[in-house]
Amino acid sequence: MSWIGKIVGGAIGGMVAGPFGVAIGAGLGHAFDATDGTTGPGSPGGPALGIDGSYEDDGLGHLVLLSFPPTLPAQATVVAILHDSAGETVRAPAPWADSHGEFAVVTEVVKGEALLYVPYTALQYGAPGVASLQIATLLASAGGGESSVIGLDSLDLPLPRVRPPGGRLAVLQPLIDLGMAVARADGKVRRPEIKLLKEFFRGSFNVQGEELNRLREAIKGANSGDVAGAVEAVFRRLPGLTANDLLEFLAAVARSDDHVDAAEVAVIRQVAKALGATERETAATIADLNLTAQEAPHTVLGVSRDASAVELKAAYRERMKAYHPDRVATLPDEFQALAHTKSQEIRAAYEALTSECPVSPPTGESRRH
Repeated sequence: MSWIGKIVGGAIGGMVAGPFGVAIGAGLGHAFDATDGTTGPGSPGGPALGIDGSYEDDGLGHLVLLSFPPTLPAQATVVAILHDSAGETVRAPAPWADSHGEFAVVTEVVKGEALLYVPYTALQYGAPGVASLQIATLLASAGGGESSVIGLDSLDLPLPRVRPPGGRLAVLQPLIDLGMAVARADGKVRRPEIKLLKEFFRGSFNVQGEELNRLREAIKGANSGDVAGAVEAVFRRLPGLTANDLLEFLAAVARSDDHVDAAEVAVIRQVAKALGATERETAATIADLNLTAQEAPHTVLGVSRDASAVELKAAYRERMKAYHPDRVATLPDEFQALAHTKSQEIRAAYEALTSECPVSPPTGESRRH
């Protein structure tokens, strides 16, 4: 696994709130505009810091590890852009692009190292071959003003002539897989869960048009059988993502149908453990996410998991009779309140079961819904 294991092992320590995607604003201050792409002691943007760069190719992109000299000041940030072999700026989709649609990523330097991902299968470039990753190291000012560039370095990266199919969604597939692992956990996939997944990728990654159709296929064909592998792949390809971002996304999937099943919570526990969380940390995370497992809908209605629509309706009506307001009108207030709560649970269970959505089973698994 080489040094990639450090991403997963240390991710749980970064559980702080943060947005999906990368936004680059005026803070960069056009650091690269002042240079013709050369780096070194005489470069207009600052001296080369002597960064040691290496990368791993996962078949869809390069995971780049940047190691900095021990003299680097604390709280440094890295901004990287990419030029193809002809010197032209490479274009990219979110979350690896600036507001102009050009490849640009921002990442923090932690313990002398920074990680970033170059998803060549999702990039647009005219000249394959050896590209130049231009790396600006910035340091925030003490007064909270604009950051200053303290160094400019570069790293050669190969851009393949023939790119793998799938584009951006192929890179994001592990995130889709994890969402579907939660959605499928209780044996049924429901429309609200699919709706949330689509809205999440539309809103977070601006998926639209033909790519939205491919997203539907990616959801249907998701492989939800390898949770730990998907977690590792997510943090390879989105190293700026925090563990909290990922867990909140999965919790939203679990809550989307107004019912949190114990099996869904179990999947999220697996994810937390894959991020390096201890049992105590995992329990605290589940509590922080307000994930309290509820009784399964089919258990509330007293039906089998494969009950027909007719059976569901009959069971719903039978259960609701017992808590009808006319039957409890003469009982004390606390019993009437309990009956109202039970009626809400029965109604929610019925709505959850009748909103089930046919979705293809996970790749390599038998049909589970």
